[in-house]
Amino acid sequence: MSLEFIEKTIHEREWKNEKILSWFRFSASSLFTLFDFLAYFNIVQFTAVPANRITILLDFGLLIFALTALFILKRNTYLPNFKFAMIFADYCIIFLMFNFDTTVPLQGSSGLYTIFLSAIYIYLLNLLRYSQKGTIFAIFTAIIFFEGNRFLFISEDTEGLIPMLRVALSIILFLGYAITKANYEMIQEIGTKKIMERYLSSELVGNLDKGKIEEIGLGKIQNLTVLFSDIRGFTTLTEKLQPNETVQFLNQYLSIMTDQILTEKGMIDKFIGDAIFATFGLQDSPNRSLNAIQAAIKIQKSLSKLSHPIEIGIGIHNGDVILGNIGSEKRFDYTAIGDTVNLTSRIESLTKLYKCKILVSEFIIADLAENNFNLNFVYREIDRVRVKGKLEPITIFEICYE
Repeated sequence: MSLEFIEKTIHEREWKNEKILSWFRFSASSLFTLFDFLAYFNIVQFTAVPANRITILLDFGLLIFALTALFILKRNTYLPNFKFAMIFADYCIIFLMFNFDTTVPLQGSSGLYTIFLSAIYIYLLNLLRYSQKGTIFAIFTAIIFFEGNRFLFISEDTEGLIPMLRVALSIILFLGYAITKANYEMIQEIGTKKIMERYLSSELVGNLDKGKIEEIGLGKIQNLTVLFSDIRGFTTLTEKLQPNETVQFLNQYLSIMTDQILTEKGMIDKFIGDAIFATFGLQDSPNRSLNAIQAAIKIQKSLSKLSHPIEIGIGIHNGDVILGNIGSEKRFDYTAIGDTVNLTSRIESLTKLYKCKILVSEFIIADLAENNFNLNFVYREIDRVRVKGKLEPITIFEICYE
């Protein structure tokens, strides 16, 4: 899944830049055609040698080629071999101009520099594709183009310049490939980070990216807001569905719910069947209670997007939890454990008893009052209960929203 996501991102970037390159090719060919056309009728002096009919014919041929490339790009989403054809065609067009266009100087050292600059010009345009394979192909094509045209067209003694231009060509080709490779690796890193953020909060991924794995892996106590959600009557629903339909529905449900949690800066701790266990405030955010409630409201409002009607209960509570990598040497989870987590699960289970969609603890309400948030919802006291496993009673509140 991760490799597919990264490759898709690279292909989309490459195809987008291919379009930019094709528009540049069309614009440049249009400009050269215009000036050659004006020079043909002696309106302007564009080159040392006046343009002739062959020059105009080549210009219009290049325009047709550029328009054809734009048409193909518009009609297709991605063609993996298209870039190779374009690189080869660009060098072939320059070769044809060397053979038939009398306006191109190909004598002595000036001709050698013309060949060199043409090879580099097409190669540097290729770098806009950000394609490693395309760059490697362009490197060999540029070398063959330079050496072949030098041998065919330069008859005068320019041996003193050839080693210097070869070194310069090699350096430019190497730098171009290094830039393309670095860009490719950067896209891979960004893609990997985006995939990780599907499972962890962006803040946690940021810490991992900075090499702080040993810091977050050790157990520590932190005050977090915990959210539990669970589907009501899920067993009854699964009895009506085929196994593959159940899996598809669960994936749809969990994907939509996860988006709402991540939007509110939450972290998916784990999926427990059809239940979701999430935490808020990993980076000591003062808005963690509000974020958790807003995520819960968004989750409830998102149920209409599902292929099957369901009801879910959500419980929210905050307090100290133990954070760390829990598991064996071969497999572990970065998770939160402790009394706060257990109590949140108990609160969520009370939503069925009290027929409420969202229940929160008195500590959440106290946190909202302390920070004086501007709320887009109201809350009302439901009961003071002593949940299983707790000696002290706790007041629970229902979140009401439009």
